[in-house]
Amino acid sequence: MSGIATGTALMIGAGVAAAGATTAAVVQSSAAKKAASTQANAATQAGQLQGELGQESLQNENYQYQQGRANEMPWIQGGANSLSSLEYLMGLNNSATGAGSTTGGQTLSIPGISGSVSLPGVQGISATPNTNLGAFGSLMKGYGGGEFQAPTADQARQTPGYQFGLQEGEGAMQAGAAANGSLLTGGTQTALNQYGQNYADTNYNNVYNQALQSYNTNYNSWANQQANQFNRLSALSGGGQTAAQNLTSAGLQSAGQVANTLNSTGQQVGQNMNNAAAATASGYVGSANAWGQGLSNSSNSLMQMMLMNSLLNKNSGGAGTNSGAQFPGDWTGSNYYG
Repeated sequence: MSGIATGTALMIGAGVAAAGATTAAVVQSSAAKKAASTQANAATQAGQLQGELGQESLQNENYQYQQGRANEMPWIQGGANSLSSLEYLMGLNNSATGAGSTTGGQTLSIPGISGSVSLPGVQGISATPNTNLGAFGSLMKGYGGGEFQAPTADQARQTPGYQFGLQEGEGAMQAGAAANGSLLTGGTQTALNQYGQNYADTNYNNVYNQALQSYNTNYNSWANQQANQFNRLSALSGGGQTAAQNLTSAGLQSAGQVANTLNSTGQQVGQNMNNAAAATASGYVGSANAWGQGLSNSSNSLMQMMLMNSLLNKNSGGAGTNSGAQFPGDWTGSNYYG
């Protein structure tokens, strides 16, 4: 084989190598883009799934809170009604329950990156006093029986049986004195006077003690009734307060869980978005590298072709005599890629 034929074969091989390098670059670029697209889609789907799971978690947390609130509300409502009744009986105008108000403050709007978050105003509790328990302010009024008043001596003498007992005693003393002949003596009269005085004192003490005992019994009965009514209503209102505190604690715990869920979900979704963006960028970089390598290999092959062409021209005696060394159809770089 002549030198020109050998050079021509070598140049054809270099052209084939350049075309192969370009084709390999196309294939590698396409593969890099497909791989990146697959990774990006997987990351996007993972982010979507994470968002859906976070939403389900939020719904479940809200359900649990609402169920707990429903469980606590009978105690809260009962406590509010008891407090309202207690206030009514103590002469207060239902101040602690907001006079039955059911609305609270204005809705709060917190601006964010994507719109705003609206928080409803604080909701009060409607409470109604039970006016059948007593008159307004009755628990603050004093005892209707007033202070204890000691009976007078005349009142003591007017008690049933006083005159009968006195007369029976005096009659017995007179009969005894008559029997021994001392009825009309001064000693008998002194003894009768002493007996009447002692009998009056004893009777008065009995009447006084009976009156005081009766007063104390009535007063204690009234005081116990007042205390029982207060204590029962206070216990129920205290139970409502405890239920409200439990609900507040549950609300704060639920809010914390919601915040944690939103935070972790946002971080995971953001990470997946970053992964998708990184995968896409990696595909672009991989495609660019493949094209760069392919073009570099093609450029080297073309340089070899030009060098061989120059050498063949020199060996054939100069320009214009190397028709056998030319590429068919004048393969220049532009025609090759044409």
